[in-house]
Amino acid sequence: MLQCLGNEGRKQRYQKYQRYQRYQRYQKYQRYQRVIGIFGCGGANTGPVNYLKESEILDLLGQGFEKIKSLNKKIMVTHAHPSDSITEKFSNFIPGSKAVRAAIDKFQPDLLLCGHVHEAAGLEEKIGKTRVINVGRQGTWIDI
Repeated sequence: MLQCLGNEGRKQRYQKYQRYQRYQRYQKYQRYQRVIGIFGCGGANTGPVNYLKESEILDLLGQGFEKIKSLNKKIMVTHAHPSDSITEKFSNFIPGSKAVRAAIDKFQPDLLLCGHVHEAAGLEEKIGKTRVINVGRQGTWIDI
C-alpha cells in the first residue's frame, strides 16, 4: 500500500493505514519492483500545510524519476493535480500544479495517481501518453 502526503496534515488519517504490513508513506520518494518504478511528491502548490513551491515539486519529482528512469513502467504519485487538466476544471479555487504538468510532459510516466480536488475523485483522463487518475480523498485500490 502506498500513500501520498496531502496538504491538510491530519496524522490520524495516515496512522490508520500503518497497520498494513506493506504500508509506505511518501514525500520525496522512489520505489521499484523489478520493472515498475514509482516516484512522486506529496504536499501541494497551495494551502497552509505541507506547502511546496512549484520549483520544489519539480525538483523532487526529477530526483525520484532519475532513480527509476531505466525501468519499463513508470508511475508518478502526487497529491497535487496537473494544471491544464480536466481535474482542474472541477474547482474554482484549487489551481493545478504547473510542476506536475511539466513533469508529465518531461518524464512521460505511464500513470499519474493524484488527488487534491476531492470532487474529481475517480476521474480519469489522458495527457499525452500518461493515464491520469484522481484517486480522491479516500484513495482507491488499483491493480498494476
